[in-house]
Amino acid sequence: MDDYSELQNSRLLIVAGHDEYWTAKAKVSYDRFVQEGESVMILGCNTMYRKVEYPSDTTRKILGQWDSSLVLQSIGMNYHMGGRGNTCGHCGPDIGFGGYRIIHNQAPFFEGVNFDRGD
Repeated sequence: MDDYSELQNSRLLIVAGHDEYWTAKAKVSYDRFVQEGESVMILGCNTMYRKVEYPSDTTRKILGQWDSSLVLQSIGMNYHMGGRGNTCGHCGPDIGFGGYRIIHNQAPFFEGVNFDRGD
């Protein structure tokens, strides 16, 4: 997804697996795809969790975790607020849901879909 031309003629992007590792270019392409009104179906978990670079075809450089607020803006959910639930060491009882839930129903990803926070 680093090259937007790979997506530009599509109407639906299916993120089918454990798609944890995203480059900055892939995130920009994803955001553009959604902003241009196309549809995305995310079926996995940990989506857009780690920011990476691929210096070569056989190596991956992990740069850290994506800022969870940026992930929230892009996909309308994030690992810290949903995927881990409130079982993590630094989460308080008011953070997380013990499974993925909608926490930002105004994200472009959900346009035209009647989801409420917590669904």
